[in-house]
Amino acid sequence: MFTLRRAALFLAVLPLLLVAPLRTNAQATLADLYTAKASLASPTSALQPVLQRLLDDAAKVITQKPRSVLDKKQGLAGIDPHAYVSYAPYFWPNPDKPDGLPFIRKDGKRNAAQVALGDENNAGAIKRAACNLILADYFKSNPEYVKHAALLLRTWFLDPKTRMLPHLDNGQAIPGGVLGRKEGVIEWRDLTTVLLCLELLDKSPVWSVDDQKAMRVWLSDYYTWLTTSKIGVAEKKAGNNHGCWWDVQATALALYLGKTDDARAIAEEFKTKRITEQLQPDGTLPRELARADSWGYSTFNLTAMCAMADYAKRVGVDLWGYKTTDGRSLRGALEYLIPFADGSKPWPHENDPTHKVDGSKLVLPLLRASQAFGEPSYTERAKTLGKASWDTLRERLFIPNTR
Repeated sequence: MFTLRRAALFLAVLPLLLVAPLRTNAQATLADLYTAKASLASPTSALQPVLQRLLDDAAKVITQKPRSVLDKKQGLAGIDPHAYVSYAPYFWPNPDKPDGLPFIRKDGKRNAAQVALGDENNAGAIKRAACNLILADYFKSNPEYVKHAALLLRTWFLDPKTRMLPHLDNGQAIPGGVLGRKEGVIEWRDLTTVLLCLELLDKSPVWSVDDQKAMRVWLSDYYTWLTTSKIGVAEKKAGNNHGCWWDVQATALALYLGKTDDARAIAEEFKTKRITEQLQPDGTLPRELARADSWGYSTFNLTAMCAMADYAKRVGVDLWGYKTTDGRSLRGALEYLIPFADGSKPWPHENDPTHKVDGSKLVLPLLRASQAFGEPSYTERAKTLGKASWDTLRERLFIPNTR
């Protein structure tokens, strides 16, 4: 049956399916997926190159070995090895200290080596691989795909010997400093995609009723942590992109768990807590403009806002059409960014010359807005800005007006 909960599961599909760094897409519904599959019945479908890329990636990740939180290279003293541990990406050894501790912040300078010591990369690899395999099976039935996906998810989330505890208390830790920060929550914004894939996996005999029940318990426990713990609540209160992505993640979980009233409450609060408080009448996002990568974070936050607008629509809340008396709105934010994305105007907020404007980062907000407002010109702009990857852009499988 096509239900509200099932529809919501496709809100954040594609990014996790990519072998490349993930993005979060909140556009698709099951109906869109059915339409895409029907279209692909024709060998001349414009979506064939997109599907082929999906299948090529599935052929690669079928070899992904199961991983767990026990495989982290460096844990934290006194912390359960089953706890998820990640390291703050913009923190580096202090050159003024013999041991480099505590690490100090260098915004925009990612410490990839330190990040690799924690669980973030392994978690991302498992989620991407599992979801890629599940979706590939949906389009081109292959029992080996779902069998391996089930093994990956079972190892990470359910097996008592290897399972991750359902919390992020130790996300984005700082060596020599705190053992966990609220900012770690954003690393699990892709959980929305896992929810979608679980809905598909539930139909497979390789994912037993016991698996389904255990996974639901894990997600319910995680939702409780996200909405009541000190770190979870602190992230909810964040006044920048982190707060918006908390809303997206919490709403997706609420809908999956049947907590529709919770989802609606988050959507209603988004009007004042996010649009009114974060956006300016001219369309700018001041807290993102203060970052070293001001363009990247402005588009990143707008992507979260558009994702949330799609979720809100499914619980009867109109964020796409919401506009304050002084003109703050999602469409206004999008229109502000467009001329900088296509090069019509130079970006006036550059804080670090190593971070340049990348117009392709506006593709997802444009595609979502095109659907929301029935504005085909947004799709054409997205096609132009994302022309280098348009023929293999996964989002096209889920958005009717891109076909």
